Amino acid sequence: MKKTITLIWLLFAYFVALSTTPEKKEKEKPTEISSNLSPGDLSLDNRFIYPAWGFYFEASPGLTNIKNNNLSSEIWDSKKGLGYTFNVGYFQSLGPWFKIKTGIGISSYNNTLNANGDVPTQTLSDIDNDTYTETLTLTNVEKTTNPMYLSVPLIFEFGNPNIERIGFYADLGLKYSFLLNESYTSSGTYSTKGRYEQWEVTLENVPELGFYNDKNLETNAALKNSNISIVAGAGIFVPLSTVVIFKGGVVTNFGFADIGNNKTENINSNVINNQVHEYRSPYIDNSLAVVKGSHTFHLGLEFGLYISHRLK
Repeated sequence: MKKTITLIWLLFAYFVALSTTPEKKEKEKPTEISSNLSPGDLSLDNRFIYPAWGFYFEASPGLTNIKNNNLSSEIWDSKKGLGYTFNVGYFQSLGPWFKIKTGIGISSYNNTLNANGDVPTQTLSDIDNDTYTETLTLTNVEKTTNPMYLSVPLIFEFGNPNIERIGFYADLGLKYSFLLNESYTSSGTYSTKGRYEQWEVTLENVPELGFYNDKNLETNAALKNSNISIVAGAGIFVPLSTVVIFKGGVVTNFGFADIGNNKTENINSNVINNQVHEYRSPYIDNSLAVVKGSHTFHLGLEFGLYISHRLK
């Protein structure tokens, strides 16, 4: 993580240094806007002077989550957590009101799942193919998932950033992300028992048949390695100089790619069959990675800087 953040700050510092390096031009009369601007660089046809291209930095701390509507609220208590996004990159104006942005960034999301009690029973077959009804009990279970992604955004922006007065903006685009670190932790235990109606007997704490008391949770499942998100935001521009424009507002990221729905290997195949494993896995393993329908979410404040390399 430290290497990734250091790389992003070095890129940003490079962009700033590049944008503040004056271009070599022929001698010309100074203008009221800036001594570094030539008359050909300025156009007041659109009633404001705007950056033609340059570099940007954006940061957004906020409330994040990994949503999964297929996890029953009767079993799981899902909690949001703090997260962030950082982006640096290049922007190019397509006109006075439109620009396109791309670059590189990192994103972090946070979710905590808590559960305590019995999950819905199910009729299964044990390793000897005898039918039974299983009761699975979760005790003080807590699962925290805090994935970090390396992201490449492609954003279209509508607005009027200019060096003369406060303006506004609205962003809409996509962000493709690669998983850098999942950071999954779990605590608590689970217990299983089986009711064999044909013999009117209940088995529990029989490890050779896959029935356990207070067994630790498993950590075999992992989130998918990539994610695609919709990015949308809105706010205002505040000119700080003829080169630097500050932006502030709100932004949201919603992942429409499913980062869950991963099948796990049955590492206890000598005592339980795949049917039993598939029943237990969504509860005793990383639920957000196993269950279909896991989507990232971010809503937060946004602030940043536009470093103009050329005005228009």
